[in-house]
Amino acid sequence: MFCVRNRKGFTLIEVMLGVAIVGLFVIAIYRFLQTDLQGITLAQQNTARETSVEALMTVMKGQLQNLSPSDTGAILGQPHVFSAQEADEMSWITAPGNGNGLFTNYYSGTYTAKITLNPNSTTKQNDLGVWRSLPDDTTPQNWLTLIANVTALEIRYYDPNLNAWVDTWSDQNNQPTMVRFRIWRQGDSNPYESVISMPLKGQVVLNLSTQDGEPTPGASRTPRPGSSATPGPVNPTGPRPNPIPGPRNPN
Repeated sequence: MFCVRNRKGFTLIEVMLGVAIVGLFVIAIYRFLQTDLQGITLAQQNTARETSVEALMTVMKGQLQNLSPSDTGAILGQPHVFSAQEADEMSWITAPGNGNGLFTNYYSGTYTAKITLNPNSTTKQNDLGVWRSLPDDTTPQNWLTLIANVTALEIRYYDPNLNAWVDTWSDQNNQPTMVRFRIWRQGDSNPYESVISMPLKGQVVLNLSTQDGEPTPGASRTPRPGSSATPGPVNPTGPRPNPIPGPRNPN
């Protein structure tokens, strides 16, 4: 006698159904990973964009805070509009040893730097950068791109006499107390904003030695009220003079 055993297996429909279920899982995992990678890429791009603007503001802070308040025409600015967008301009006097020298160590004298927007013929967008020019009019200006694809640049100056922000600074003998930058980049809904404080008159700039006894520019301290910019001899043990009382106000 022959013994017939029942063989169990998968039918064609069951196999196709299993393959379809596995395919759905693979597609779901792929889409999840794709979305996650896109989010990481966008986050990295935004971080890089913010880092580039923050680095630029660090450069501008070093440049502006190293300006001498007594220099004539050390900083000048005027509003400008390009393609119905803010494209303000600001020029200042700089030198290779001042701040970071705007990325040049090949010129020993002072020169003029102007930050503004400049159209890029390749990308058809505006680039933010600086024009560098020497005091003589015979040398052509040199353009240095700092940030690409910038939509608008707004520069405002705080006038202590008016107690307000103004869009133009033409005072040759005085400087604003603060400078405010607003930068709109391609795709930004809100601008990046930075406010830089300017050195005040009467501020003493001290050169701090960092290596081989060479002074490093950029360190500044403000003298205390009532003190002299050039300190005299100090007697650590002698008695301090009593202050001379002034006339009292009878009212």
